[in-house]
Amino acid sequence: MEWGLFGGAFLAWCAALCWFDVRERRLPNVLTLPAVCVALGVSLWAVFDGAPAPLVGLTLWTAVNGTAFLARGMGAGDVKLAPTLGAVAAGAGGVPAALLAVLGAQFLTLAWALVARDRTVPHGPAMIAATLAVAASTA
Repeated sequence: MEWGLFGGAFLAWCAALCWFDVRERRLPNVLTLPAVCVALGVSLWAVFDGAPAPLVGLTLWTAVNGTAFLARGMGAGDVKLAPTLGAVAAGAGGVPAALLAVLGAQFLTLAWALVARDRTVPHGPAMIAATLAVAASTA
C-alpha cells in the first residue's frame, strides 16, 4: 500500500489522538467520527472494487471494542477509534493483519497497565501503536 500524503495526515491524526487520550483520557468525537465516515466510505468502495478486507477489519475491531464497551471494559472513544484502525490494518495487510493489530493493542495496554501499576491506562495509544506496527510491517 502506498501511503504518500495519506500517510502523513494519518500519522498527524494518530499523534493528536494519542496526545488527547493520554492527557485527557478521552478521544474527541471531532477526530474520531469524521474518520469513521471516511473509513466506512473507503471500505465500501474497496468491497465494490473486489477487496473486502478493510470492511471486515472495520467490522471486526468495532465488534471487539463494542463488546468490551458493553461490559464496561473500555470507553466509547475506543469503540469510535476501532473502525478506522481496523480498516487501515486490514487494508494494509488483510484480515490477519487486523486480527494481529487487535491482539497487539490488547497486549500493549495490558503491558502498560502492569508497568504503570494502574488499571485505568488509556487504550487508544496502544490501538494506534499496534495498527502502525502492523501496517508498517506489511507495507
